[in-house]
Amino acid sequence: MDGREVNTPNQLQTIVASHYPGETVALKIWRNKRTIDKKVTLKPQDDDEETIAARDTKKSEPEVRENAGSKRIDVAELGIVVRALDGKSKKKYDAENGVVVEDVDALSAAQERGLQKGDLIMAVGDKPVSSPTEFESEIKRLKPGDAVMLRVRGEDKRSRYVAIEMPK
Repeated sequence: MDGREVNTPNQLQTIVASHYPGETVALKIWRNKRTIDKKVTLKPQDDDEETIAARDTKKSEPEVRENAGSKRIDVAELGIVVRALDGKSKKKYDAENGVVVEDVDALSAAQERGLQKGDLIMAVGDKPVSSPTEFESEIKRLKPGDAVMLRVRGEDKRSRYVAIEMPK
């Protein structure tokens, strides 16, 4: 895809997620000993469509912190801190479910993939999340090297998908 070799579904997810809807990308497909060249325009994925689910594997537990009555979870594997979606944030993001990114560590997997403080994570893979505990549970299912798609809404209310590979 766009001159990069793709050998696994996780690699394809990561490359596709690095592009925006409306972009045109070049595909070179090898099928039946033939090369097929295609140009495709990426479309936004509907919020109701499913994405690939992560594998069910035990992961070390992220640190849990309480702060001013609001549960916060530090997910060290990704380099982010998330908190519950409160009433004010529900209006801000025009959303009923998700967790808000409170902090992103410099040079972390999350920062490298474009997650920012203030982003709303609505789903991990095909699983919607409505609390830091649910988010933690879905992340804990992943093992090093697994890739997962996060459905994210920015402060501008635009939704996007962010592919993150769990650090090895």
